[in-house]
Amino acid sequence: MKKTVIVVGAGRGLGNHIAEEFAKHDFRVALIARRKQALEEYQQEFQAKGIETFICPADVADMKSLESALHEVKGQFGTADALVYNVGITTLDADITVDADLLVERYKVDVAGAYHCIQLIATDEFAEKNGAILLTGGKLATEPHFAYLPLSMDKAALRAMAYAMYPELKKKGIFIGMVSVMGGIVPGTHFTPERIAEKYWELYESRTECEAAYQ
Repeated sequence: MKKTVIVVGAGRGLGNHIAEEFAKHDFRVALIARRKQALEEYQQEFQAKGIETFICPADVADMKSLESALHEVKGQFGTADALVYNVGITTLDADITVDADLLVERYKVDVAGAYHCIQLIATDEFAEKNGAILLTGGKLATEPHFAYLPLSMDKAALRAMAYAMYPELKKKGIFIGMVSVMGGIVPGTHFTPERIAEKYWELYESRTECEAAYQ
């Protein structure tokens, strides 16, 4: 039976390549992102490649919007087998004032949205399917940079969350792991998204460690 992967943070960069990597292994894909028009374009491209694709627009900073999207996917395909949270605001912040309000706004997207997804998907039914939750981490979690202060703080928080939840979810039969991308994603280089996406599949299959670094 075909499995389902939900990719929160679909896009022409890493998100869509992760979805395609899972599709190679007989997964259907459910793509979630903010812009409906972009999602429709992705769906056409995926379906042209023979990939069964479902799309649902949602804003991860809006918890009700995110909850509605995940319920819609469940209504379409039933309980998913895997969820990838590939969201992060990568804006260079060196030339702007980073105040507390901005930190809270970014945290909602980078971390709280991921936690909310986990709460929604980590059900008994998900555990029965040996469900997996994969997060996108990065070098800034362990090597923070002031020019990317909010993202540095948020990736560190996301990493801490993954490690804290790993043993608890494991007891239920659910895997949570993080792929930490240790460099800037640039097509045509070692950090091309196609190659990074393969690391997500490796982590999904192995489930032996909470974190896998692509470096």
